[in-house]
Amino acid sequence: MFKRMAAWLLCLTLLTVPPSLADAPHMGGGHAYIRSHTYTPAAQTRYTVNTLRHTAAGPEEEHILSFLPNSGFMPVLVGSDNVYHGGITLEEAAQKLRARGLDVVGGINGSYFNADMSPIGLQVRDGILMSMGSAWQPALGFNRDGVAIYGTPGYGISVIGQNGEVKVDRLNQSRQSGQVYMYSRDFSGTTRTTLDGMHVIIRADGRLIPGMSLYGTVTRVMTGKDPAPIGEGEYVLSANTADAIDRFRFLQEGDDILLSVTCADARWVGVLAAVGGLHSLVGEGQVLPVEETVRAPRTAAGITADGEVVFYTVDGRQSGYSAGLTLAELAARMAELNCVSAFDLDGGGSTVMSVRMPGETAAKVVNRPSDGSLRRCADFLLFCNVLPPADGQAAHLFPQPAYVTMLPGATADFTFLAADSAYRAVSPPAEPVTAAPIDGYYGFANGSSFTAMQPGEAIVAFTAGGAAGTAQVNITPVLHTVQIEQENILAGELTVAPGQTVQLNASGTLNGMPVLTAPSSFVWSAEWTVGTVTPNGLYTASPELGAKGRVTASAGGLTAEITVSVGGDPVVIEDFEDGVFSAGGEALSVSVTQDASVVERGRSAGAFAYRFEDSSPSVSVAMNAGINGSPKTLSALVTGDGSGHELLLELTLSDGQKSLVSFGALDFKGEKYLSAQIPPEARSVTGLTLYPNPEGPPSGTFYIHQILALWMDAMPDGVPSVQIGEPSELDGMFVYPLTVTDSAGRLPKNVSVRWDGEEVAYIPWDAQTGRAEIRVPLPADRMHILSVDAADILGRRSRAVVANDYGRPERSEAIWDVGGKWFTGYVDFLDEREVLNTDLVFGLRYYRPEKEITRLEAMVMIARILKLDLAAYAGTVLPFADLESLSEYEVSVIKAIYSEGIIAGKTVDGVLCVSPGGTMSHAEIFTILYNTLPQGYQKSDLSYFADSATVPAFALRATQTLVGIQVVRGSEGKLGFRSSMSRAEAASLFCRFFY
Repeated sequence: MFKRMAAWLLCLTLLTVPPSLADAPHMGGGHAYIRSHTYTPAAQTRYTVNTLRHTAAGPEEEHILSFLPNSGFMPVLVGSDNVYHGGITLEEAAQKLRARGLDVVGGINGSYFNADMSPIGLQVRDGILMSMGSAWQPALGFNRDGVAIYGTPGYGISVIGQNGEVKVDRLNQSRQSGQVYMYSRDFSGTTRTTLDGMHVIIRADGRLIPGMSLYGTVTRVMTGKDPAPIGEGEYVLSANTADAIDRFRFLQEGDDILLSVTCADARWVGVLAAVGGLHSLVGEGQVLPVEETVRAPRTAAGITADGEVVFYTVDGRQSGYSAGLTLAELAARMAELNCVSAFDLDGGGSTVMSVRMPGETAAKVVNRPSDGSLRRCADFLLFCNVLPPADGQAAHLFPQPAYVTMLPGATADFTFLAADSAYRAVSPPAEPVTAAPIDGYYGFANGSSFTAMQPGEAIVAFTAGGAAGTAQVNITPVLHTVQIEQENILAGELTVAPGQTVQLNASGTLNGMPVLTAPSSFVWSAEWTVGTVTPNGLYTASPELGAKGRVTASAGGLTAEITVSVGGDPVVIEDFEDGVFSAGGEALSVSVTQDASVVERGRSAGAFAYRFEDSSPSVSVAMNAGINGSPKTLSALVTGDGSGHELLLELTLSDGQKSLVSFGALDFKGEKYLSAQIPPEARSVTGLTLYPNPEGPPSGTFYIHQILALWMDAMPDGVPSVQIGEPSELDGMFVYPLTVTDSAGRLPKNVSVRWDGEEVAYIPWDAQTGRAEIRVPLPADRMHILSVDAADILGRRSRAVVANDYGRPERSEAIWDVGGKWFTGYVDFLDEREVLNTDLVFGLRYYRPEKEITRLEAMVMIARILKLDLAAYAGTVLPFADLESLSEYEVSVIKAIYSEGIIAGKTVDGVLCVSPGGTMSHAEIFTILYNTLPQGYQKSDLSYFADSATVPAFALRATQTLVGIQVVRGSEGKLGFRSSMSRAEAASLFCRFFY
């Protein structure tokens, strides 16, 4: 035992602090390792993620969770309550254990399973034999002390009566011809059989536990096609061929029997958890022959000579990310990981691993399942930390990030998580963090940061109070790619105002992984025609309008460049998104409004309230908006009040003098651009003045949404264009062509692409044409949603959404009453994200899609979709008078939705109410969704719809916008403003809008 422990500690030390570069390639076992990071989520446990290039398969992403059996780390096999149609997700399995008070550290998928979700082979859960298949199948089991057992258990079930004995072939699996099956209540409420056969029902007190026997009595013998019922404490023998039936025909009603579970291998008696595999991969340290040439995601388990248990996943079917392995390659890989015995678990879309990273409170999925979402499986092996609670004091410090690759000159700022001596998350110590590099001078540490100075490998040790931890730093002199960015957007071309300053950044990758950089990590240069750039990447444009040239950044042996044009695009000098410049006075005040019925750009606008006195010829308010680069014109997007009052801006010139320019009269209602030419020496807008129209009102409010500086003669027209092309299949991926352009035909300032609601990162945009390709895994038979949002430099927005239900299932995976309908995919999509409320009837879930959605139901769904932290709104005081019948949770939802400005309530008999049980019309739903949007989207003409004249005034802007962004499409040429919305319609609308 001492030698085994010493070997473990040595291995853990080497993997926790590898001697080679964490993100530099090195060879081993026929693979080029690009990344190898190891973490310690529990005692004598490690989690390793490797990015590597397999010599035959190409890129691979593998995850390894291994542990040395100990009494503090307990594997538990978890499945659904019933084996038949008992699929369960990894998160549902973890929740079952958390409900039992267990501390879940991670998990992995388990058995191969049949179409009815029953495991193909062995399943032992909590010491109970739940399923039994062919005796030759390899299996992995665990005793109560965590010790692993590998082999073929040789479990047998015998029913011994006074006139004979019958051996059972299979337990709790769908009945096939020629064999004797046994069913327990764990399978289902019946045997689920439909062919002629014979059933012998036995009542016996107790469960099927390997190595133990039960006494029972035959209570009934059935023949025919009907399935046999299985009551509590009952077991059923079943067969449907004459030969098989003859084997237990001797059993008669009233017979006393002995039901015995035997083990050919005594090590398997009393096993707490066991799972069966399909192929033996490694035996006695030797790779075993296996036939299967398709590369796919794989899951495997093995045991080393020292008794260490290794769980392995490799992602697959994702070109350019991870190709997967054949079974032969998987066997070789398990042998490379020092396994002397190994077998495969279910793979493909089932392959999944979750890990609770050190210092965190919950496990999360660490691999990338090939389905794009978690699959329901027959069972999962979950791993629990069962060490006794410690004193709650931090003993381990975990820097975030634990591994950093950086260029010289870059600074890594670390945050910290902590765990106690039992590896349960606790708050980091309150004492200041101190840091010190180990093994040579590669940089210097300052508190919780480390600045790299020269290439090399550094271990940075951190201490705080009684806790300590390390981070590994790779300071690389080499990069594989370099690009210049502005505001984290790839800058292929940059248009700036004359004299404008822009902070440029550069980024790089090594072996496809991001490298931490600082502007000072690069050597910057600018052609004299377009200005200057400092060693820290601060670019100052030439004062000459129309100048063009290049700015370059070099590091790691590579150079990136961008083309710069001086002048051209407008620059927003004030947009009110960060507050107001002045509170003003009583005569003219300014405040920020986020009222969606008023705001025209972004989420905020400046609201200017004025009141003229008889003795006051004008009213003014101070401002502070800088002007760079000598623009020709200032332009403001204004919502006028029709008053006819004249709007002027006060400018401060380069010599400190003041100048007034007129924007013109507010003789209009609605939004309009007002413009004024300004002197070239103007440096800031320092005030706004309103001169009265003698025939105008003495008081009122107007709104300014943006103030712009322009170098061209006219405002560029048009909103961004967003086009999503038809997808094509390439290398096991779907490839969507995108074209996103602004009015100048270039990539807009901000573009967001989401696949199933998740932001897609690292899209290789062509900044000149706005073209790119998005690659996603081949869609599974379920709903998938691609949405693209774009905003140009003026905040004008466009959006496109593609929602496709690939292979609409005849029935929902989880909900009984939504199968085979136009809304099936939408409902399943939301259900997978735990958004829906459903009714449970006789164990089946119902969504009631045709039912009208209530206001409360809509609010709950929106709060869940937006992932609002309900606790953050606990102090909100609600003005509604009809909350007394609601639960604490429902009130917390309404507080969050109300605080976010999504609902305002409605007046009923003079009292403000939220009407939680009331239904919601289409117009109301449209308005609620609109209230969550930033403004700037194009408003569509509604005349196409036959009922456009009936749109309520409060919903007009919302409906125009939602139709404009292709979220609302109507039905049979109508929008149905006043009719109530069904729950099916709500599911469809929420999917297309929020995801």
